[in-house]
Amino acid sequence: MLPYNWVMSQLIRITFIDATGTVTFGAEGHIVKMITHICTEYPSSFGAVLDRLEILDPDAALAVRIGLARFDEFVIAGRPDSLTAWLADHDPGTGVPIRLIEPRLREYTLAPLPLGIIIFNLPDRRIIQIENTYGTILRKDRGRLRRNGRPVRQIYRYELSDDWSLLP
Repeated sequence: MLPYNWVMSQLIRITFIDATGTVTFGAEGHIVKMITHICTEYPSSFGAVLDRLEILDPDAALAVRIGLARFDEFVIAGRPDSLTAWLADHDPGTGVPIRLIEPRLREYTLAPLPLGIIIFNLPDRRIIQIENTYGTILRKDRGRLRRNGRPVRQIYRYELSDDWSLLP
């Protein structure tokens, strides 16, 4: 099940690397810009990113949290049978949130969705736009906050510092 009103053709894969591991999920394109804005605040973890995303787009943050909670409920690290059972009912290729807890999930962390794939590496302060047909991430930009899945009049602005690598 995809989060709230997201449509597969409008999703970009977002993969996060932090000190505790890797998480990947599909999201609407505007989330990439929001997360880039959050990176200007030097989040320490993926959890900190979600906490901040909750302010910018509460529905998107909740959808990722729910998806990861479902994954964590059924998949246990070190128990390959639990992952096999979960994969029988879920297709990570659709953008459902997952944690990279086993090598056979790695392909999903690098597989683009229809709008592409972007990797946020928090420890190395690197944003890698492997494929991005939604819109190039800029070092300096602005965007709109969202409520109930819709943009509102309130704007946020950001400027990514030089200690962040933005590739390509």
